[in-house]
Amino acid sequence: MMVSKNGDNPLASVLYPQLLGLCMGIDEKTLGIGMNQLDISGVTSFLESGEENAER
Repeated sequence: MMVSKNGDNPLASVLYPQLLGLCMGIDEKTLGIGMNQLDISGVTSFLESGEENAER
């Protein structure tokens, strides 16, 4: 796990193919996100908020 420059928020590691799959709209179960050892809920919520903003 990496720490951001300001030291406050940890940045989870995500495999590039998983990140690409999430951006393409592939569901988390298909990508095996649940098998990751690190919590990437911050990444997935960020991507979901981007989808909501794009739909407006």
